Amino acid sequence: MAQHFLLSAQARTLSLKAIYQAGDDEAYETFCRLRWPDTDGCPQCPRCACTKAYHLSTRRRFKCAACHHQFSVTSGTIFACRKLSFVDLLAAICLFVNAAKGASALQLSRDLDVQYKTAFVLAHKLREALAAETAELKLNNTVEVDGAYFGGHVRRANLKADRVDQHHRVEATKLDAYAAHAGWLEDHRRQSNGELADRLMRSVLAAPVSGTWSGYWQRAALRQHPGCATEQHHRPAAGCGSAPLSDQHRGSGTPAARSPRASCTREPRPAV
Repeated sequence: MAQHFLLSAQARTLSLKAIYQAGDDEAYETFCRLRWPDTDGCPQCPRCACTKAYHLSTRRRFKCAACHHQFSVTSGTIFACRKLSFVDLLAAICLFVNAAKGASALQLSRDLDVQYKTAFVLAHKLREALAAETAELKLNNTVEVDGAYFGGHVRRANLKADRVDQHHRVEATKLDAYAAHAGWLEDHRRQSNGELADRLMRSVLAAPVSGTWSGYWQRAALRQHPGCATEQHHRPAAGCGSAPLSDQHRGSGTPAARSPRASCTREPRPAV
């Protein structure tokens, strides 16, 4: 009898051991390559779409040669103002896609050695990003739906002192996120864990700053200037070429013609 795909070696193309052996620099390069696939990982300004940028040596940020806007590989994404390292973020994505029946926040907090609140918010950010893949899909023809009750109070016939059964409560406001996660795993069950990780990372880097799972300063900035954190593509600035920079010339190049600074205020400061 043929071996099931999930039990074969083709389903295991990514492991935590390989992620941590590669280190944080390799994880950062992976984020850059998936954030800017058209330029082969070379930075592209999220404000003016210019491909010429200077690399700030003091930290992993870039400065646009056209509009002088400073940005990072996670600016304007759901991972904006991150505090975890890139290798930990990549490991969290690996753990998330490796869990065949879903990953709990408590499990993530123990595996990554972070607080439960950090793991809880991180998991829901990943669920919000993957749910965007099917946000515009519509069902047609004959649709069958199974119903269930979640939340509320379950009456028990036995006394409180003698109770042995437990009622696991699922909050109704987060039920759609858990359902989207389960559906995403079922839809892509025939893909390897490496392909699932790349797919989820692309969704994460394409998703805007979350209005729900973000800090209070981020929510305030989104209310005042909703276009600052969400818009990703603008008309290229004058004097900025569209040809990508090579890897060996990243952060170098001659200054381009300066365009007027955009009227939008600076995006929320990144956490150190």
